Amino acid sequence: MNRSLLRSRLVGGATGAFPGEVVVATGFTWPGRGRVRCAAAPLLAESFSRRGVPVRSAPVSAGADLAVGSPVGHGPGAGLPPDGEVVVAVSYLHDELPATGFGVSVAAADSSGLDAAESVIDDWAAVLRTRRLLVADVDGSCPGSRRAEAVIHEAVRSAAGPVAVVGEPVAVRRAAGTPRVPDLRVVDELDQVAEGTTVVFPAHGVRLATAAHAAARGLTVADATCPLVARACANVREYAGRGDTVALIGGSDLAVTATLVDQAPDRVAMVQDRADAEALAADPRRLSFVVVPGFPVEKAAVLVAAVRERYPRLRGHRHEVLCYAASDRAETVGSVAAASDAMFVLGTPEEADCREVSAMASETGATVHVLSGVADLRPEHLASVATVGVAVTRSAPPELLTDFAEVLSGLGPLTVARRSTQTQAGYGEAADGGGRSLAASVSADPGW
Repeated sequence: MNRSLLRSRLVGGATGAFPGEVVVATGFTWPGRGRVRCAAAPLLAESFSRRGVPVRSAPVSAGADLAVGSPVGHGPGAGLPPDGEVVVAVSYLHDELPATGFGVSVAAADSSGLDAAESVIDDWAAVLRTRRLLVADVDGSCPGSRRAEAVIHEAVRSAAGPVAVVGEPVAVRRAAGTPRVPDLRVVDELDQVAEGTTVVFPAHGVRLATAAHAAARGLTVADATCPLVARACANVREYAGRGDTVALIGGSDLAVTATLVDQAPDRVAMVQDRADAEALAADPRRLSFVVVPGFPVEKAAVLVAAVRERYPRLRGHRHEVLCYAASDRAETVGSVAAASDAMFVLGTPEEADCREVSAMASETGATVHVLSGVADLRPEHLASVATVGVAVTRSAPPELLTDFAEVLSGLGPLTVARRSTQTQAGYGEAADGGGRSLAASVSADPGW
């Protein structure tokens, strides 16, 4: 790529740049190279903003090459008019791709602006190179949550009256954020809804009293409870009904945990870590376990083993009803992070899901950067980085991944690959005979 890399000062057209201001090109024409695509323009604009330099972005026109080292200004040596402009530009060609690069237009008489332009161009030109973007191809929501989103949309489409969702899981936030369901209500209790309202039960289910209340009032119910959640709830009731203590394996912070506890609150004992497993007190002949859907299966297996050390006759629900969504997500993120020179987590740093995904990536020893927007990207993040890993969290705006890939494509030819791990469970269906099959897939695109 370096053989096709050019850097120069060009005679600029009239962008109206005044002394002290710079104009970052969203595109410009380089004589002999044609139109130059400036996908990285937002990165340069942010660099100027951080330096306190007034900046705006606009299309820029450029003309003849100014000799490097020639005087710049409106004197006879530069040959520029008093109101002329200079474009500090970098462009490169790669195979059959169009020219890509960046340019900054500065008033010809503005020596400090020119210095700032050269400095910012230096920073970003230093990280120009061919790269691979490896995307952790996992949705921030699980299959049960996506199914719930579809149920919500169908309820809104077909209901004759208002629609209300009990609780606010990820699927509700996603659905409510789309123009198709602007009037979707989220309620905590059914006392908040009027007669004739269609009530949606979310993916994590509802308390038994809530379901009974809906039935007693004759409300129309669209049940979006995840099938794995429904099965886990049934297991809790079944095991408690036969007189067992139910060891609930998982985290109390998961939305579904409260639903599961509600199935038999006097018979459930939470096991969130090894200390809970060691403190568990139960009749050795009457102890069963249920794994909370959404809790990583690998972590659950460690806790189940810890309980079984003390209670060898421990019984539990079948492995084919375990939820592998969290495990697959962690496996995918870890695999991408391990294969990357730098890992970028897209989302709000303060959000729990963003912190969790960052931890997944950090466990591999990868260098991890959290970006809430492309403006957070710095040149030093990409120094010597050939493979860029990226994972999207639930708090990231829907367009952020596309924007991230776009600006990266402005820093060198970019190939995008997606990697995912999917676990499928069943009896006698896997090649290894163990009832579990792993399917890992990687797809590559020449661009974004």
